[in-house]
Amino acid sequence: MTPKVTHNIFERLLDDIRKNEFSGYDPYDALMGCFNPGPLSKYWIQAGKRCPLNFRPLFAIRKTRNPKAIGIILEALSTYYSFTRQRSLLPDMHRLFRWLQQNKSGGYCGAGWGYPFHWFSANLFIRAYTPSVVATASIGRGIYQYYRVTGNPQAGKSLAAIKDFILKEIPVHRDGSGICFSYTPLRRDCVYNASLMAAEALTLAGTLAGGEEALDRAAQATRFVLNKQKPDGHWNYSMNIEDKTERQQIDFHQGFILESLFSIRNHHPHRFTGLEDALESGYRFYTQQQFHANGRSKWRLPANWPVDIHHQAQGIITHALLSRDFDAALKFARTIADWTIDHLYDQKGCFYYQKWPFLTNKITYLRWAQAWMLKALSLLQHA
Repeated sequence: MTPKVTHNIFERLLDDIRKNEFSGYDPYDALMGCFNPGPLSKYWIQAGKRCPLNFRPLFAIRKTRNPKAIGIILEALSTYYSFTRQRSLLPDMHRLFRWLQQNKSGGYCGAGWGYPFHWFSANLFIRAYTPSVVATASIGRGIYQYYRVTGNPQAGKSLAAIKDFILKEIPVHRDGSGICFSYTPLRRDCVYNASLMAAEALTLAGTLAGGEEALDRAAQATRFVLNKQKPDGHWNYSMNIEDKTERQQIDFHQGFILESLFSIRNHHPHRFTGLEDALESGYRFYTQQQFHANGRSKWRLPANWPVDIHHQAQGIITHALLSRDFDAALKFARTIADWTIDHLYDQKGCFYYQKWPFLTNKITYLRWAQAWMLKALSLLQHA
């Protein structure tokens, strides 16, 4: 994919997002409509996630603005602006940042954000707008990039507020290797990529504001995740804090962990023993075991299908970022992008959700697909 093609697709995708006023459907939004499935709510969400036909209009499920999607889009636009100084991006960047400031989740210290729909994490029912570290840290990335290119002092204050939310509201699990931040304020749990995203957010905020406590907690959480890596380079998804058993789910979350480790290494003033080796072995596993040579991602190992746009986008992001460390990474990021454009891109300017051998789910989700691909293209263009 040439830079010109990447730029053209980026512009078409941004135009489509603008036409929808930065709103969209989500794979997990089935409880937003007029139908109340009661005790079957968890299964109704799964039906909405898996059905290739978009039944949302039939049940009055409307397109909405998702704070996490807005944060990812803000990051993508700010990253693109940092390379191009394309002034036409600034009005959207300022508007999206203001919207995030105005749409924090209430009732918590600092600043946290959640999804605009009810959902489940394992067996825990989570109400709409309950803040999570994943949503909040993703937004933190966007605000940090926005601050870097605009110097808006309000963005610096928002990062400090994110730090306060994580330190004061998120339960922590401790063991001899460090700490693990929980997914939400609701209970203590241990999801590796979520905790590491919290560590990344604390690193960005602590580096900017000189917060020693934030940097120290980020270091402890980083060491915890480094200690959980397997000899072949992969991480499992989570750990039961009661019996220490792990959920063996290997998918795009591997890319999330590598991205956060990359960011922490580049921003944290402390050097972590084993981090470079962890990045290298994690990258090798991710590239060689989770993607085909033609750029098509596998699903959850050992499953090959479906191909999910989330994994394709994260593959581009991770390889584009790590191209500074690994010679073949940029070429493979472009290979992943080529496959994605050939099989999951609609010339109208949007990306489809999933592809099976004989079926493509052509629903276009804002958070899960469009926002992530906008970020992927912004990094690929200038890697």
